Amino acid sequence: MPLNEIRKHVERLLSENTLLTNDDLNLILTYWRKIDGANINIITQKPLTNPMSIIRRRQKIQAEKKHLPTDFKVRLKRGKTL
Repeated sequence: MPLNEIRKHVERLLSENTLLTNDDLNLILTYWRKIDGANINIITQKPLTNPMSIIRRRQKIQAEKKHLPTDFKVRLKRGKTL
């Protein structure tokens, strides 16, 4: 999806629910549910880890040449040819 379309959707979600302005994880889950049509049901009493924190840790681990992607196309996209 083009970035300008994603922006429109995010802006609409933020204007419809001001609580989403405070919590990226809830914004992401709401986007996946309402825009992407994902059937995600998460009920938890404790806060979930921010997805970007998880992604950044994965990036740091792979920068150390550990647990590199197994899919060759992903490796090429990320510039990991070894």
